[in-house]
Amino acid sequence: MKHRHLAGLAGVLALAAAAPAPAQQAPAYYPARFGFVVQGAAEFGGDEVARIYFDDNSDQSVDAGQGLSAALGFYVRPSPQWSARATVGYKYVTTRASNADIYLSRVPVELIGSYHFDNGVRLGAGGVWHTAIKFHGDHIAPDVDFDDAYGYTLEVGWRWVVASYTGMDYKDEFGHSYKADSYGIRVIGEF
Repeated sequence: MKHRHLAGLAGVLALAAAAPAPAQQAPAYYPARFGFVVQGAAEFGGDEVARIYFDDNSDQSVDAGQGLSAALGFYVRPSPQWSARATVGYKYVTTRASNADIYLSRVPVELIGSYHFDNGVRLGAGGVWHTAIKFHGDHIAPDVDFDDAYGYTLEVGWRWVVASYTGMDYKDEFGHSYKADSYGIRVIGEF
């Protein structure tokens, strides 16, 4: 009886060894997502482009990197970890002058790639092009045109809110250069 029991146990072990290994699970399929992007930002920094003086003896600086912006574009997310977005926007900083519309405007074009961690943290980097850069003096100060500018942007954030840094230089029509680096907060909506 003992030998039959051992023989039966040996047979079970032999069958277990001969059984095929369980199939490994294939990774879950992740369909690439495409959609629209709406982005807003508030940014600060850069060299002073102009200084406006007011009747109450106060003044205000207009800085090259400063401004509020809004942008529209497209995004693609081929995997849960990676995404890319391309946007075109309008960036604007004005002064508190009540009798003139003095402002600096530009059109930023961005292509940003991002890595998304499982906990919602995202890191991004990419290229930036600012075009149609112009200081508008509204007949109180001269209008000044700037050359197109190229730079880079770095981002770190959580889900749809990111802190950003943009590095670039502006050059005006007279050959003067300005650091247009900026720090800011961006809100990114993907639909």
